[in-house]
Amino acid sequence: MTLPLTLLWLVPALLMLGMTFAEGMAGGNRFDGSRLVGLLACLIWPVTLPALIIGSLVHARSHRGKPPVLTRHTDVI
Repeated sequence: MTLPLTLLWLVPALLMLGMTFAEGMAGGNRFDGSRLVGLLACLIWPVTLPALIIGSLVHARSHRGKPPVLTRHTDVI
């Protein structure tokens, strides 16, 4: 059971890691902080889905019942 789950995580992680690395090399980018964070994010990709779901639920609960503020832009360029 562990091997299929590991492969289910590892195959997309390696694909995303390879694509991110290739995009950075094609653009001539150095290994700065943002690029390293992007490469590390490829390895922890399963964490992003629950974080996105939790973040959207918190946002929805904190903004429930409040209509958006609409403004009219009359400035003409």
